[in-house]
Amino acid sequence: MESPDLLNGAVPHFLRELVEPLGIKVNVRNIGSWARVQRLAELGEIDLVAGAFITAERLGYLDYILPPMMHLDTNVWVPRRRMYEYRHWPDLEGKQGSTLIDNSFGERFDSFAADHLDILGVRSIHQSYLMADIGRIDYVLYELLQGRAKLARY
Repeated sequence: MESPDLLNGAVPHFLRELVEPLGIKVNVRNIGSWARVQRLAELGEIDLVAGAFITAERLGYLDYILPPMMHLDTNVWVPRRRMYEYRHWPDLEGKQGSTLIDNSFGERFDSFAADHLDILGVRSIHQSYLMADIGRIDYVLYELLQGRAKLARY
């Protein structure tokens, strides 16, 4: 059985393939919430953060490798029994959303969201899904692939 503190998937595998031939050991761990990961990065206590959108604030404490190794698609997750049509960002106005504390979806969306949307930050995406399921929020903003993986365990 694998340790729940270790992270698996394409990014950890890619990092190992990239740096272990150089004699660098890669230790990819789950160290808590997204807000905690960012705080530890800001303090210089972790060496790498995968999947962080570029923002002006993060450029103050993170160096980005460009071009990115992959692009993460973000989804608007909606409970099946309360579905509504979503095509453009303004379709979310007047609805209550949720995502991880300190999550970013790029500066354009973040700016739109700050001016027009009501998005609650929570510690875990599981918490967001539960809130959507019981009707406390209307939608969850989260990455497509990770969202599918989390929902499969929900």
